[in-house]
Amino acid sequence: MMKSVEGIGTVATRAAIIEKLVERGFIEKKKNQIISTPLGRELIEMMPEDFSLYSVKLTAFFETMLSQVEHGELKEKTFYEELEGLVKRTAEEIRGNVKTLSVAANPGKETIALCPKCKKEIHENSKAYSCSGFKDGCKTTIWKNALEKLGKKNVTKTEASKLLAGKTIKVNLKSKQGKAYKADVVFNLEKNWIEFANK
Repeated sequence: MMKSVEGIGTVATRAAIIEKLVERGFIEKKKNQIISTPLGRELIEMMPEDFSLYSVKLTAFFETMLSQVEHGELKEKTFYEELEGLVKRTAEEIRGNVKTLSVAANPGKETIALCPKCKKEIHENSKAYSCSGFKDGCKTTIWKNALEKLGKKNVTKTEASKLLAGKTIKVNLKSKQGKAYKADVVFNLEKNWIEFANK
């Protein structure tokens, strides 16, 4: 069947599909390679092994029918009935297996924690660790330079994750005189800043 349809897809359609998958965050290009993203792998792994859309034979089967329609060997109505059946079956399989994707709302962005206020995902950007629910009014944010005045240049991703989970962490700081010291700090959710734990 595969030989008769000369493979599946064309160079033109394949390129468009690849670009769409990149755009949606399911795959990424690295040098001369195309690799799946965490989002792409998570989506694939939630479907059963016998998922209809994984079947190359099924795709070839529809390619064969298209060829038969083109040569007048099959009625268009028959083809559309088969296609409708596939769409319905696939939809049922997806509904029966789909789960919430941990990175679905923001493809390609790593979730470092869940917001202690609204329970939405916290993502890293160039300046801070911010709640993805900001459009809904959530202002939970840990600025990377929050401790800069106390001698710590950057709040790391691991530190931010622990602080957002309500934990106390020990950090290396410097006094105004340049003397190094360690202190316990926490994240004040109401005031949206990091402060000394014993304050």
